[in-house]
Amino acid sequence: MITLIRSNCAVLKQGIDLLAQHSQETYTKADPRVFGSSIGAHARHVLDHYGSVIRGLDTGVVDYDARERSTSVEKDLEAGRAEFEKVFGVI
Repeated sequence: MITLIRSNCAVLKQGIDLLAQHSQETYTKADPRVFGSSIGAHARHVLDHYGSVIRGLDTGVVDYDARERSTSVEKDLEAGRAEFEKVFGVI
């Protein structure tokens, strides 16, 4: 279990470091090579899944279909950074 927690912390730290390298413009810029998606959209997707797991700790059920899909994280670099930091703090 410790290895799993450490691995997830490393992945979240990579996300934090990645977002530190981008501006608001590059964070939200759609790229046709990845189906018109953006870094923000991918960050939101990752964070939504972590949110599902964290909520599942309380209920004993992880429901990936009930993701919140927070658009502020997708559209706002600072919101994305804050959410990565928040999830990192929980893990």
